[in-house]
Amino acid sequence: MKQVLSIVLMFALFSCKGNATTSTEQEQKEIPVGVQVLQQGQTYDLKKAPGHLVVIDFNAIWCAPCMQFTPIFEEAAQKYAGKVEFISVDVDKHQKLAQQLGITSIPFLLFIQPDGKFNSWVGFLPQTEFEKAIDQFLGVDKNE
Repeated sequence: MKQVLSIVLMFALFSCKGNATTSTEQEQKEIPVGVQVLQQGQTYDLKKAPGHLVVIDFNAIWCAPCMQFTPIFEEAAQKYAGKVEFISVDVDKHQKLAQQLGITSIPFLLFIQPDGKFNSWVGFLPQTEFEKAIDQFLGVDKNE
């Protein structure tokens, strides 16, 4: 686990923006709405704490459980708009990243907490369980 953490912290992933003059502070405060698809050649900075919850779905178009999870992931992106950042990463387009993170099974979810700590989940996650995990990371108690 520490080895994976080291690899994750070493690897930088940042999303490309059309305007290179946008301030870093402003980008950190804004949480993109919807699912961002990491395109080939794009990255996202995993080394610094995002300040908000980030959920990254590592998947592939040939993976049946991944395709079953896609609508759940997209629906959650709408439900948690402005609170959580959702990123989709195709492991075929980002093979090196998948290898560096030790991803051998998909779907693979990476939950990056606001302070930069992370947790992961391997395999299909039903909608109720996925939302329960997100709520837990957000500190939402459904029993209140």
